[in-house]
Amino acid sequence: MSDPSLLSPIPRPLRAMTGGETGSNAKMRSSFDETPTLDNTLDVPLRSTLLLELRDDDTATVYTYYSTISTNYTMSNLPGPGRLLGNFYSRAGRTLEKHLGRVVHRAAIKEYEQAVDVLKSDGTHRMLLGDEPKEHERACDVLLICARSDDVNIQVGAFEKIVRYFVYFPSKIRSAFRRVFERRSEISDVATFSWKRSGVEYSVKWLLWYKLASRCLSSHHSSFMEAGAKFDDVKRKSLDFLNFESLLLSCG
Repeated sequence: MSDPSLLSPIPRPLRAMTGGETGSNAKMRSSFDETPTLDNTLDVPLRSTLLLELRDDDTATVYTYYSTISTNYTMSNLPGPGRLLGNFYSRAGRTLEKHLGRVVHRAAIKEYEQAVDVLKSDGTHRMLLGDEPKEHERACDVLLICARSDDVNIQVGAFEKIVRYFVYFPSKIRSAFRRVFERRSEISDVATFSWKRSGVEYSVKWLLWYKLASRCLSSHHSSFMEAGAKFDDVKRKSLDFLNFESLLLSCG
Protein backbone atom coordinates (compact mmCIF):
# COMPACT_ATOMS: atom_id res chain seq x y z
CA MET A 1 0.00 0.00 0.00
CA SER A 2 1.07 3.58 -0.55
CA ASP A 3 2.47 5.70 2.23
CA PRO A 4 -0.32 7.97 3.51
CA SER A 5 2.17 10.74 4.06
CA LEU A 6 2.66 11.04 0.31
CA LEU A 7 -1.02 11.85 -0.16
CA SER A 8 -1.14 14.56 2.45
CA PRO A 9 -1.94 18.08 1.17
CA ILE A 10 0.91 20.52 0.48
CA PRO A 11 1.41 23.04 3.23
CA ARG A 12 -0.04 26.49 2.48
CA PRO A 13 3.27 28.40 2.69
CA LEU A 14 4.87 26.10 0.15
CA ARG A 15 1.81 26.32 -2.11
CA ALA A 16 1.96 30.09 -2.05
CA MET A 17 5.64 30.14 -2.99
CA THR A 18 5.21 27.79 -5.94
CA GLY A 19 1.90 29.12 -7.09
CA GLY A 20 0.10 25.93 -6.13
CA GLU A 21 2.63 23.60 -7.84
CA THR A 22 6.13 22.41 -7.09
CA GLY A 23 9.26 21.44 -9.01
CA SER A 24 9.30 21.00 -12.75
CA ASN A 25 5.51 21.10 -13.01
CA ALA A 26 5.53 24.66 -11.73
CA LYS A 27 8.20 25.69 -14.26
CA MET A 28 6.32 24.08 -17.16
CA ARG A 29 3.07 25.74 -16.10
CA SER A 30 4.87 29.08 -15.89
CA SER A 31 6.26 28.71 -19.40
CA PHE A 32 2.83 27.76 -20.78
CA ASP A 33 1.26 30.77 -19.13
CA GLU A 34 3.79 33.08 -20.80
CA THR A 35 2.92 31.70 -24.27
CA PRO A 36 0.11 33.82 -25.85
CA THR A 37 -2.96 31.99 -27.04
CA LEU A 38 -5.16 32.86 -30.01
CA ASP A 39 -7.63 34.66 -27.79
CA ASN A 40 -5.18 37.08 -26.23
CA THR A 41 -2.92 37.71 -29.25
CA LEU A 42 -4.07 41.32 -29.40
CA ASP A 43 -2.60 41.92 -25.93
CA VAL A 44 0.94 41.09 -27.18
CA PRO A 45 3.10 44.12 -28.08
CA LEU A 46 3.62 44.56 -31.87
CA ARG A 47 7.27 43.51 -31.94
CA SER A 48 7.38 41.04 -34.82
CA THR A 49 8.20 42.20 -38.34
CA LEU A 50 4.98 40.81 -39.79
CA LEU A 51 2.78 42.60 -37.29
CA LEU A 52 4.70 45.83 -37.75
CA GLU A 53 4.21 45.62 -41.53
CA LEU A 54 0.52 44.98 -41.09
CA ARG A 55 0.26 47.96 -38.80
CA ASP A 56 2.12 50.18 -41.29
CA ASP A 57 -0.15 49.03 -44.12
CA ASP A 58 -3.23 49.91 -42.11
CA THR A 59 -1.81 53.33 -41.31
CA ALA A 60 -0.97 54.00 -44.96
CA THR A 61 -4.47 52.95 -45.96
CA VAL A 62 -5.99 55.35 -43.48
CA TYR A 63 -3.79 58.21 -44.68
CA THR A 64 -4.66 57.49 -48.31
CA TYR A 65 -8.37 57.36 -47.54
CA TYR A 66 -8.41 60.69 -45.73
CA SER A 67 -6.20 62.28 -48.37
CA THR A 68 -8.69 61.22 -51.04
CA ILE A 69 -11.53 62.73 -49.07
CA SER A 70 -9.74 66.03 -48.60
CA THR A 71 -8.82 66.21 -52.29
CA ASN A 72 -12.22 65.26 -53.67
CA TYR A 73 -14.08 67.57 -51.35
CA THR A 74 -13.38 70.50 -53.68
CA MET A 75 -14.65 68.75 -56.81
CA SER A 76 -17.42 70.46 -58.77
CA ASN A 77 -20.07 67.93 -57.74
CA LEU A 78 -19.63 68.71 -54.04
CA PRO A 79 -20.68 71.83 -52.13
CA GLY A 80 -18.15 74.62 -51.90
CA PRO A 81 -16.20 77.05 -54.10
CA GLY A 82 -15.09 74.21 -56.35
CA ARG A 83 -18.67 73.48 -57.29
CA LEU A 84 -19.39 77.08 -58.25
CA LEU A 85 -16.20 77.30 -60.30
CA GLY A 86 -16.93 73.97 -61.99
CA ASN A 87 -20.45 75.02 -62.94
CA PHE A 88 -19.12 78.28 -64.35
CA TYR A 89 -16.60 76.49 -66.58
CA SER A 90 -19.25 73.96 -67.65
CA ARG A 91 -21.63 76.70 -68.79
CA ALA A 92 -18.83 78.56 -70.55
CA GLY A 93 -17.73 75.36 -72.30
CA ARG A 94 -21.24 74.55 -73.52
CA THR A 95 -21.72 78.09 -74.81
CA LEU A 96 -18.39 78.03 -76.64
CA GLU A 97 -19.13 74.61 -78.10
CA LYS A 98 -22.51 75.72 -79.45
CA HIS A 99 -20.99 78.88 -80.92
CA LEU A 100 -18.17 76.98 -82.64
CA GLY A 101 -20.66 74.41 -83.92
CA ARG A 102 -22.76 77.14 -85.54
CA VAL A 103 -19.66 78.75 -87.06
CA VAL A 104 -18.45 75.45 -88.53
CA HIS A 105 -21.93 74.65 -89.85
CA ARG A 106 -22.26 78.03 -91.56
CA ALA A 107 -18.76 77.70 -93.04
CA ALA A 108 -19.59 74.23 -94.42
CA ILE A 109 -22.81 75.49 -96.00
CA LYS A 110 -20.99 78.41 -97.60
CA GLU A 111 -18.23 76.14 -98.89
CA TYR A 112 -20.79 73.76 -100.39
CA GLU A 113 -22.74 76.55 -102.10
CA GLN A 114 -19.55 77.97 -103.62
CA ALA A 115 -18.50 74.52 -104.83
CA VAL A 116 -21.87 73.95 -106.52
CA ASP A 117 -21.60 77.33 -108.26
CA VAL A 118 -18.11 76.49 -109.55
CA LEU A 119 -19.29 73.07 -110.73
CA LYS A 120 -22.30 74.44 -112.63
CA SER A 121 -20.27 77.25 -114.21
CA ASP A 122 -17.65 74.78 -115.45
CA GLY A 123 -15.03 76.56 -113.37
CA THR A 124 -13.22 73.31 -112.62
CA HIS A 125 -12.37 72.91 -116.29
CA ARG A 126 -10.73 76.34 -116.39
CA MET A 127 -8.73 75.49 -113.25
CA LEU A 128 -7.34 72.38 -114.89
CA LEU A 129 -6.38 74.14 -118.13
CA GLY A 130 -3.57 76.02 -116.40
CA ASP A 131 -0.29 74.72 -115.03
CA GLU A 132 -0.75 75.79 -111.40
CA PRO A 133 -0.89 72.70 -109.10
CA LYS A 134 -2.83 74.63 -106.44
CA GLU A 135 -5.59 75.33 -108.95
CA HIS A 136 -5.67 71.66 -109.90
CA GLU A 137 -6.10 70.72 -106.24
CA ARG A 138 -8.81 73.35 -105.85
CA ALA A 139 -10.72 71.77 -108.73
CA CYS A 140 -10.43 68.37 -107.04
CA ASP A 141 -11.72 69.83 -103.76
CA VAL A 142 -14.78 71.19 -105.57
CA LEU A 143 -15.47 67.84 -107.21
CA LEU A 144 -15.15 65.96 -103.91
CA ILE A 145 -17.46 68.38 -102.09
CA CYS A 146 -20.13 68.01 -104.77
CA ALA A 147 -19.67 64.25 -104.97
CA ARG A 148 -20.81 63.82 -101.36
CA SER A 149 -23.81 66.12 -101.78
CA ASP A 150 -27.26 65.07 -100.57
CA ASP A 151 -28.62 66.09 -103.97
CA VAL A 152 -28.27 63.14 -106.35
CA ASN A 153 -28.28 65.46 -109.39
CA ILE A 154 -25.30 67.38 -108.01
CA GLN A 155 -23.58 64.06 -107.37
CA VAL A 156 -24.12 62.87 -110.94
CA GLY A 157 -22.70 66.13 -112.27
CA ALA A 158 -19.58 65.70 -110.13
CA PHE A 159 -19.17 62.03 -111.13
CA GLU A 160 -19.43 62.88 -114.81
CA LYS A 161 -16.82 65.63 -114.62
CA ILE A 162 -14.42 63.39 -112.68
CA VAL A 163 -14.59 60.78 -115.45
CA ARG A 164 -14.25 63.33 -118.25
CA TYR A 165 -11.26 65.02 -116.61
CA PHE A 166 -9.52 61.67 -116.27
CA VAL A 167 -9.90 61.40 -120.04
CA TYR A 168 -8.91 64.99 -120.86
CA PHE A 169 -6.13 65.48 -118.28
CA PRO A 170 -5.14 61.94 -117.17
CA SER A 171 -1.80 62.53 -115.47
CA LYS A 172 -2.65 66.04 -114.25
CA ILE A 173 -5.90 65.06 -112.56
CA ARG A 174 -4.46 61.87 -111.06
CA SER A 175 -1.58 63.74 -109.44
CA ALA A 176 -3.90 66.45 -108.13
CA PHE A 177 -6.34 63.97 -106.57
CA ARG A 178 -3.47 62.05 -104.99
CA ARG A 179 -2.13 65.20 -103.33
CA VAL A 180 -5.59 66.16 -102.09
CA PHE A 181 -6.21 62.77 -100.48
CA GLU A 182 -2.76 62.85 -98.87
CA ARG A 183 -3.42 66.33 -97.48
CA ARG A 184 -6.74 65.19 -96.06
CA SER A 185 -5.25 61.94 -94.75
CA GLU A 186 -8.01 60.05 -96.53
CA ILE A 187 -8.17 56.87 -98.60
CA SER A 188 -9.80 57.38 -101.98
CA ASP A 189 -11.68 54.08 -101.87
CA VAL A 190 -13.20 54.98 -98.49
CA ALA A 191 -14.23 58.41 -99.77
CA THR A 192 -15.96 57.04 -102.87
CA PHE A 193 -17.69 54.34 -100.82
CA SER A 194 -19.24 57.00 -98.57
CA TRP A 195 -20.91 58.67 -101.55
CA LYS A 196 -23.39 55.82 -101.85
CA ARG A 197 -25.77 55.98 -98.90
CA SER A 198 -27.75 53.05 -97.60
CA GLY A 199 -31.52 53.18 -97.90
CA VAL A 200 -31.46 55.37 -101.03
CA GLU A 201 -32.80 54.02 -104.33
CA TYR A 202 -30.49 55.31 -107.06
CA SER A 203 -31.21 55.47 -110.76
CA VAL A 204 -29.27 53.52 -113.38
CA LYS A 205 -27.63 56.74 -114.55
CA TRP A 206 -26.41 57.53 -111.04
CA LEU A 207 -25.03 54.01 -110.54
CA LEU A 208 -23.22 54.09 -113.91
CA TRP A 209 -21.42 57.38 -113.32
CA TYR A 210 -20.73 56.46 -109.70
CA LYS A 211 -19.03 53.22 -110.73
CA LEU A 212 -16.93 54.97 -113.39
CA ALA A 213 -15.85 57.76 -111.03
CA SER A 214 -15.00 55.23 -108.31
CA ARG A 215 -12.76 53.31 -110.70
CA CYS A 216 -10.99 56.50 -111.76
CA LEU A 217 -10.22 57.40 -108.14
CA SER A 218 -9.42 53.87 -106.98
CA SER A 219 -6.13 53.47 -105.14
CA HIS A 220 -5.57 50.07 -106.75
CA HIS A 221 -3.09 49.94 -109.61
CA SER A 222 -4.76 49.95 -113.02
CA SER A 223 -2.82 49.28 -116.20
CA PHE A 224 -5.59 50.98 -118.16
CA MET A 225 -5.17 54.22 -116.21
CA GLU A 226 -1.40 54.00 -116.59
CA ALA A 227 -1.76 53.64 -120.34
CA GLY A 228 -4.28 56.47 -120.49
CA ALA A 229 -1.87 58.82 -118.70
CA LYS A 230 0.37 58.75 -121.80
CA PHE A 231 -2.25 60.72 -123.73
CA ASP A 232 -1.86 63.79 -121.55
CA ASP A 233 -1.19 66.98 -123.56
CA VAL A 234 -1.30 65.07 -126.83
CA LYS A 235 -3.11 66.64 -129.75
CA ARG A 236 -5.92 64.53 -131.09
CA LYS A 237 -4.98 64.86 -134.78
CA SER A 238 -1.43 63.64 -134.13
CA LEU A 239 -2.57 60.24 -132.87
CA ASP A 240 -2.71 57.07 -134.90
CA PHE A 241 -3.65 53.49 -134.10
CA LEU A 242 -0.25 52.62 -132.58
CA ASN A 243 -0.82 55.17 -129.84
CA PHE A 244 -3.85 53.22 -128.67
CA GLU A 245 -2.14 49.82 -128.73
CA SER A 246 -1.08 49.82 -125.05
CA LEU A 247 -4.49 51.14 -124.06
CA LEU A 248 -6.27 48.32 -125.86
CA LEU A 249 -3.90 45.68 -124.52
CA SER A 250 -4.57 46.80 -120.95
CA CYS A 251 -8.25 46.00 -121.44
CA GLY A 252 -7.55 42.31 -121.92
